[in-house]
Amino acid sequence: MEDAWRRVRAGLLTPLGAAIGLAASLATLGGAIVALTPGGRVVPMRMAGDLNVAIAPFTTNGSTAPEGAALSRDVAKALRSQLPRLDHSLQIEVRGPESVAPLTGRNEASRARSARALAQAIGADIVVYGEFTAGPQSTSLQPAFYLNAAKLPSASTLGGRYGYGKAISLPYSLAVSPPARAEIRATLIRRTEAYAETFIGVGYYLLHSLATAERHLRHVLASAPSAVDAALVRLLLGNVADQRGAVGAAARDYTLAARVESTHVRAQLGQAYVGYELAHGHCQAGGISATGLESAAKQFGLVLHTLGGLTAVRGGSALAAKAAFGAGQVYLCLSAARVAPRWRQARDYFAATIDAYAGSLAELRDAAAEAHAGIGLCELATEKAPTAYANARREYQAAAVTTTISSRRAYFEGAVGFADAQLGEYSSAVVMYRDAARIAGATTLGRTLTRRAARLSRHGRRAR
Repeated sequence: MEDAWRRVRAGLLTPLGAAIGLAASLATLGGAIVALTPGGRVVPMRMAGDLNVAIAPFTTNGSTAPEGAALSRDVAKALRSQLPRLDHSLQIEVRGPESVAPLTGRNEASRARSARALAQAIGADIVVYGEFTAGPQSTSLQPAFYLNAAKLPSASTLGGRYGYGKAISLPYSLAVSPPARAEIRATLIRRTEAYAETFIGVGYYLLHSLATAERHLRHVLASAPSAVDAALVRLLLGNVADQRGAVGAAARDYTLAARVESTHVRAQLGQAYVGYELAHGHCQAGGISATGLESAAKQFGLVLHTLGGLTAVRGGSALAAKAAFGAGQVYLCLSAARVAPRWRQARDYFAATIDAYAGSLAELRDAAAEAHAGIGLCELATEKAPTAYANARREYQAAAVTTTISSRRAYFEGAVGFADAQLGEYSSAVVMYRDAARIAGATTLGRTLTRRAARLSRHGRRAR
C-alpha cells in the first residue's frame, strides 16, 4: 500500500504537475418553439444567444391564468427593450411566455426544479417566472428567476433559484380592483428594468469576460435598491473575483453577501471554497495550511448540514452536492499531504457527488469528473497493487469520459496510461499517453506525455 502511494507520487503526480487544487481548475420539457427530429418527435428548439433569457407564463395558485400571462408578456417586452439598450455587443435572446411552457409545481422548491429542467431543455441561462397567490381580499406576486450555470462549471455554486425582489403584495383582489393590476404591473416593470443590468453581468460572466462582467455588476451595486438586491450582486461579484484569482476581493464580497438570509448559504459555500484555495498549497507536505484546510472543512460541513447533509445531496440538491464535493477535496488534500488520513471521508463525499450527477444534475458534470479522479487517488493510496492500479484506472477512465475541460481530460487519460503501465499493459499505456499528449498540445503536460509514450514504446520493443 505504501509502495503504491510512493510510486504514484513519483510517477504520476509530480511529472504531470497534478495539483489537487481542483477547485481552482473548476467548479421539464416545454417551450412552444419546437423542432421535429427525423423520427417525428417534437423537441424544444434550443436558444442560441450569448445570453439566453426565457420568461415562463406566471401562474396563479399553481395554474395558468390570464393576469399571469399578461404580466409575463410585459416582463418579456421590458427585457427585449432594456437589455440591448444597456449593451450592444452581447448577443441576447429573449424568449417570451408565448413560446415557453408554464412551470409545474405547487411550492417554491418544485417550481425551481421545473425551471431547472426547462433551462436545460431549451438552453436558457436565466428563466424568469412568477407565482400569484390570489385571495378574495388580497393579491401577492412573487417573481423569481432561475440561474442556469451550465455554461461555466466554475459558476455552478451560483446555479439555482433567486427571488426577483421581495413579493409584491396588495390588500386588494385583482378581480375587483383594476388599479391593483396596474400597480403590480408598474412595480414589476420597474423591478425588471432594475435587474436587467445584473442579467447583462451574468451574460458576460458566462462568456468568461470577467472584467466586463465586473464592470456591469459594480454599476448595479452602486444603485442597488435594497440590501437583498445588493447581496445578490455581491454574491456574483465574489464568484467573479474568485475566477480572476483575486481571492481577497472574493472573500470580502462573500462575507458581505453572507449577512443577508437570501444569499447566506451560497455565500458561505463561496467562503469555504476561497478558504480551500488559500490553504491547499497543491496538497504537498509542508506546503499546506492545515488550520486553513480544517476551517474550510468546517465551513463546507456547516453548509451541508444546513441543506440536509448527504441525504440532500442524494436527493438532488445541487448546492449540497457542491458542498460535499468541497469537503471531499479538503479531506483528500489533508490525506495527500500526510497531515491526517481522511481517505475514507474523501471517498464518501466524492461518491455522493457522483451519485448526485448521475441523478440528473447536469451542472455537476465536471465536479463528478474530479470526484472520480479523487476516488482514483484514494484507491492508489489505500489499496495494494495490482488492485490499486486497476481500481484507479477505472476511476480515471470515468473522469476522462465525464469532464468537459480538455486540459483535465488530457491529465486523466495520462493517469489511465500510468495505471496501464503499472499493470503491464504497455501497448494500451502508449495509446493513452499519445492521445492525452495530442489533447494537451504544446504544453508542459503534452511534452511530458509524449516523452512517456516514447520511452514506454521503446521498453515494449525491447520486451519483445
